[in-house]
Amino acid sequence: MSGLGGLNKSPNGLVLGMVQLQLPVVETKEDLANQTTRIVDMVGKARRNSPNMDLVVFPEYALHGLSMDTNPEIMCDMEGPEVAAFKQAWALGFDDFRFAEQDQDLGNLVQDPAYLELRQAWADGLGVRAKDRALTIDAGSWSEPFDLVDREGGLTPPAASARLLLDNDGLTVEMFLECRGLADRPPWQTGGGGVLATLLAPENLATGEGRLAVDFGFGMDEGMPAGAMRLGDRWQRIAELTPKFRMDPDTGRLGLTIHIPWSATGVLHPLVDAPLGVNLTFIRQGAEDEPGRAAWVADPATGQTHHSWRRGIPVTTRWSASQAPALQGRVTDLVIRGQQLALESIALVTADDQPADLHVVVRDHDSQVAFDNFIRLEGSAGLRPMANTLSKYMHPSHAYPSR
Repeated sequence: MSGLGGLNKSPNGLVLGMVQLQLPVVETKEDLANQTTRIVDMVGKARRNSPNMDLVVFPEYALHGLSMDTNPEIMCDMEGPEVAAFKQAWALGFDDFRFAEQDQDLGNLVQDPAYLELRQAWADGLGVRAKDRALTIDAGSWSEPFDLVDREGGLTPPAASARLLLDNDGLTVEMFLECRGLADRPPWQTGGGGVLATLLAPENLATGEGRLAVDFGFGMDEGMPAGAMRLGDRWQRIAELTPKFRMDPDTGRLGLTIHIPWSATGVLHPLVDAPLGVNLTFIRQGAEDEPGRAAWVADPATGQTHHSWRRGIPVTTRWSASQAPALQGRVTDLVIRGQQLALESIALVTADDQPADLHVVVRDHDSQVAFDNFIRLEGSAGLRPMANTLSKYMHPSHAYPSR
């Protein structure tokens, strides 16, 4: 079942939607068609409002009501148009083929030609969205504003726009959200609202999907701005991720600025993961606003800690000579006096595989320079997604002092 009494799915759990429906009066073929359409519409509404819902349960008499009429015109069978409409309604709202194929209970579903055709159409649609929304930006410069175009929820789905800035320090996102205010709970809590940001290394560049991903959340918690990062199956608040809010007097939209340092993204970096997958999702959830979502690309796995796959839009960064990153790191305090130090470089050569000169400076605990030299990396290294460490070791002869 769902966790914490809400719609956040628990590990190995199910999210069920239970429908309350007034009993229909079905006497003619037209009555049957109208009731079929009503059920299809309710399935679509359920899927749009809760993408991670696994099952929608209707009352036993939802289609025919309490009628005992055996008129052949209103009889149904598993191969009839009514059941076909129900299957199509569920399929149209289904956006989790990745997870379906990992479900052992589905048996040989992946061998079904109808399923394969539906899955290919789904992948083609993702590819079109990824290609149309892809960004190429210059390091240190803001991208052009773009809208979060995948919107859902009620009669007036929320609008949101964003722009990105990538530099040596990290990723900065400026967003404008259509809402009167944010929910009292952050987006990583049940019933919360705010912004979820995902960074990933796409395994499939055509669809923008990958499993090496980092999730961040931004919102209000106990009346104060809060930022958090997903660590395994839990969320951890981090002070350095605290967002900044402001109200735009011209548009009436809520402005949000967030900064994600590269030190928080693990092995992900726009230099190596070119392109870097990015997704932004705005969850509108407040007492004065109709619930809804707006995303750069809709992803039912967003915010779900038990799902391994993520989906993003490819973002490629152009680095000029003045914006070339400086590699910085901290040597462990376990280095002892007189011990040789082996540095494993996480370095990037130029895109055309020309040799790269690294200026390596190592300072001790007293900020004194212990090593200062240039080291040349040669050979065909290139930019390799999912494999961003060059196995080259430098063994300076200097013995580094430590405390």
